Amino acid sequence: MQNDFIGNGMENSLKVMRGKLFEFSSDTTGNVAIFFAATISLLLIGIGAAVDYSGMVSERAKLQDIADSAALAAVTSGYKTEKELANFVSEFVVGAGYPDAQHATKLTSENTVIVTTKENYAMFFSGALGHNDKTVTATAEAPLAGKVRANLALVLDTTGSMSGNRIETLKSASTLLLEELEKSNKNGEENVNISLVPFADYVRISESNEGENWLQLQKEQEFSWFVLDEENSTNCRQVSEGENTNTECDEPVYKEETAYLEWEGCMASRANGFHTTPEFDTRRLQGFVAHADCNGEYNLLEPLSSDLQAINTSIQSFNARGKTYIPAGLIWGWRTLDESPPFSESANARLASAQKIMIVMTDGSNTAHLEGTKPDFEGIYHWSDSNNPDVARKNADALTSELCSSIKQDGIRIITVAFEIDDMGTKNLLNNCASSSSDYYDASNPDKLKAAFKNIGDSLNMVRLMR
Repeated sequence: MQNDFIGNGMENSLKVMRGKLFEFSSDTTGNVAIFFAATISLLLIGIGAAVDYSGMVSERAKLQDIADSAALAAVTSGYKTEKELANFVSEFVVGAGYPDAQHATKLTSENTVIVTTKENYAMFFSGALGHNDKTVTATAEAPLAGKVRANLALVLDTTGSMSGNRIETLKSASTLLLEELEKSNKNGEENVNISLVPFADYVRISESNEGENWLQLQKEQEFSWFVLDEENSTNCRQVSEGENTNTECDEPVYKEETAYLEWEGCMASRANGFHTTPEFDTRRLQGFVAHADCNGEYNLLEPLSSDLQAINTSIQSFNARGKTYIPAGLIWGWRTLDESPPFSESANARLASAQKIMIVMTDGSNTAHLEGTKPDFEGIYHWSDSNNPDVARKNADALTSELCSSIKQDGIRIITVAFEIDDMGTKNLLNNCASSSSDYYDASNPDKLKAAFKNIGDSLNMVRLMR
């Protein structure tokens, strides 16, 4: 495989130089030509060798990342036989976006898993001189047993459809998961760091972030809007169902409401394609004060922390509100695991040789999508569309799939949980989002959600790369 860093210009230049080399090597008209050809030959050989060497180094680094991530995921998959582990690694490598990478998995007598990846590297310059392609190989090894060592993002659906028994079940299931993971943090150890990302149509972050250079806020303002006055309207009724439910009246009456609005932590998306990247990278993240339903009652994101009891306390205070926009949870979960701003905890709490995991739980389909702008705001809102709910879902589902692929390619293992979902389209979306088929859980009732969360905690063993 030829690497991207060899630009077209450099490639064309080398082709010309190679052509000159062959031209001069066949020129017998005089000593000057012979001497010049010999000099050019040595120069080109040196340049070509450097290009080929750099390409091989880059290729090996990519293969090593694949091997490392696959080995860490395999030893926490719960599988114990070599055949099961090999099948898991195959799924993981394909899911990570490397279907052409050759790989092999071995379970040793010492209960370690060895993953080897390799590819044939096409020698750009040396190949022109008759040298064969080179095989680039990388190997990673990790033990099966032990405590978990990981940075883990809990991306949890807290939308309006989670109200009642569902949100209470989520609280109980999360306690079971955290109890298992807490075993790895005994005696003051910080093997497990967890971020908490409750999501609805938006994610809400701490207002203490105001003033950070990565954050741009819509200006505080007095804002007026009209709401339906059901008391003075005629023959009102609920139409549609689920999160797309709204009220229609034969003779509607509206009343105006006005309030002075300040930023309460609600975050929209960046424009111009930056809604699919986690890092700040000089493009500020967008907080809004108006034109959307999010407010200070939305649940709060918690950055990575080894204080799992504090994380559980936050979960137990969850309320259910808002519509479903899974991409909001995915991108902010990714941000809590990324080493670059906005969250410094991602770098400070990063564990040596530890894996990064994202657990995504939702109880329904996307009902909001990337839509809605205002002149006083540089971001994009996540509005729903009660008139065209299928369009909103289609757009949001496509972005969900895109983000899942990008997150997996970043070496993050994704575990997905479908809670009491009947819709096969959403189930397939979550199944495909998971890093492997065994990383997808179909929790069709409260007991199965609790069992899924406990099983996830049980299956995460302490992993470190031995080589």
